[in-house]
Amino acid sequence: MVKIQATNYVANLEKTTENKDFHLMIDFLRDSSIYFEISHIPMMYKGLILQFWNSAWVTEDRKIKATVLNNEKIFIDEALLTIALRLPIEKEYIENPSSNQLREMLRRIGYSGDRESLGIINREKLPPTWSYFFNTIIHCLSRNIDGWDQVTLFSLTIGYGLIRNKPINFG
Repeated sequence: MVKIQATNYVANLEKTTENKDFHLMIDFLRDSSIYFEISHIPMMYKGLILQFWNSAWVTEDRKIKATVLNNEKIFIDEALLTIALRLPIEKEYIENPSSNQLREMLRRIGYSGDRESLGIINREKLPPTWSYFFNTIIHCLSRNIDGWDQVTLFSLTIGYGLIRNKPINFG
């Protein structure tokens, strides 16, 4: 069994005296629609994960099919992931925000860097509470592999949806 450390991939949304400047943002994240996804510590069994991914393929109708335990075939689709991750089931999603909408969001939250190049948003140029907000998104939900100091377009889009309290369909 592989136990993921809470400090590595799961948001620590505990209020302490050390993070008192971030209590409002912690409350916001606790009340957000992604609270479970960023705060739940998953228990994973390495053997099952390896068996799953070694046998997995994507079907024509966008389902993941794999074989696990005793050659049992399983299918994973968007509906199952939505239930497993406790995501809200939405009837309507907003369109991905435009570049101008993302730039306006950055202006409103006080980003002091260049807003023209949305792929290079430096967390150091965000106010501390918003840097904390995007740090949480980057560490818990992002597929970031280059580092933690830049906010990717993917993370900006997640932030936009959370700030507006509107679901965005990434599928």
